[in-house]
Amino acid sequence: MTEPAQLPSASQNNTPVVLRIILAILLGIPGIIGIGAFVVLVGMWLAEGFRFDQSDVWILPVFVIGAESFVCFSVLTIGIVLRYARWQRAPTASLVLAILSAVVIVIGYQLLLDCLAVDNTDDRQLALVFSVLGLVIISVPPLLHWWNAKKPV
Repeated sequence: MTEPAQLPSASQNNTPVVLRIILAILLGIPGIIGIGAFVVLVGMWLAEGFRFDQSDVWILPVFVIGAESFVCFSVLTIGIVLRYARWQRAPTASLVLAILSAVVIVIGYQLLLDCLAVDNTDDRQLALVFSVLGLVIISVPPLLHWWNAKKPV
């Protein structure tokens, strides 16, 4: 008796998945650097009693904005990668990214307020506007990805 010829099984090509993982890791590097710098800045702020040393105040906004920018860049780009990922936990990871970015933006806003002079209302208003824009542009899309995800039954 002859056995029927078996068709070769179609091997799954995992190249796109591996490339997305590598891309997410590479895009996460600036965020890790930004979080590290942000932790150092918050540590300095806490060590001085919820304020910065007055001799360093003139340069600290550059570091706060830089650290926030690195974190926001990584959140935005990794959020885009997660949006198109075929991973079951991608919506949950997007929620974590939304929370992380919101915390960094809100605490960064407070750090900027402590760096700016009280009578400098223009810069304070500008910081508020950019912080709200950051929350809308950076934090809301991953939150919506989580919110609109199909819940497993």
